[in-house]
Amino acid sequence: MDRRRLATFAAPLAVLLVLLALGACGGDETDKVSTDKTADSDRSDAEEGDADGDDTAGSNGADAGDGGGQGSGNASGGATTTTGANVSGGGSGPAPPAPTAGGAAQPAADGTYTYDTDGETTQSGPLGGTEELPKVTTLKVDPADGGRQRSVRDTRDENGEGGLTTTVLLFGDDGVYLESLKTETRVSGINITYEFAPAQPQLLAPTGAGVGYHTEFELTSTDGDHHTATTIDVLSAETLTIGGESVRTFKVRTHTVVSGDVNGEITSNDNVDPERYLIVREDSVSDLSTALGNFHTEQVSLLRSVTPS
Repeated sequence: MDRRRLATFAAPLAVLLVLLALGACGGDETDKVSTDKTADSDRSDAEEGDADGDDTAGSNGADAGDGGGQGSGNASGGATTTTGANVSGGGSGPAPPAPTAGGAAQPAADGTYTYDTDGETTQSGPLGGTEELPKVTTLKVDPADGGRQRSVRDTRDENGEGGLTTTVLLFGDDGVYLESLKTETRVSGINITYEFAPAQPQLLAPTGAGVGYHTEFELTSTDGDHHTATTIDVLSAETLTIGGESVRTFKVRTHTVVSGDVNGEITSNDNVDPERYLIVREDSVSDLSTALGNFHTEQVSLLRSVTPS
């Protein structure tokens, strides 16, 4: 089993973390943009920290958090908590607009998105060494079926080794939910698959949450061999240039502890575009211990364009 193939093992787990972060941001950030892209007055209120807007977002978050408590009675026994309100500003660049009345997250535009990826995995053990991750990776988003949308993150190399992460999200008036998540890793011709399918959809982010939003939850794979405990925080608003276009984003920090036949932790700081419901920049670090050895992976992926092909 060569080192290059071993190096691809940790990457899909980092992608799993990134997708959970995407779900977390989508619930609050898309609400901030909502469907009213011309709401300049709303944006001004958000940047000034309008008290009424904050109170409204906070109450929305609390209500959705209550719903999440009901929805989190899944096989893993995980619980969801939400704190924080629609605190505006922070970071560089203007904050996205404040949520409009009844605003809710919307599915992403369907198509294939391409990322330029820079990163490497260092493996310690009998076959220790350092290998680069694929330079180009993709995200394929299916057309939404009502409020249900499936997407596939592909981090495989030219030999088909590496990972596919499939996620299904549900977009409701009260927030964004995780219906299922599946990671498929091919290592030296061996397929390793984990699937997460809560008995009830797991609330990732309530409608109206914003900067300062915090949530945490636990998931267990359907075979019981893999467990994750995730904490998500929306830190600030930032503006990035993507494909020559200025894009307002939120910086989201996600930390996941994994246990079972894979043990360790993954930390990700990602920029999410709330208007298009996309991660435009991924920045993750993972340290994982497996039967194949210990893996340290650092990855940065930058979206080439916010328009899918």
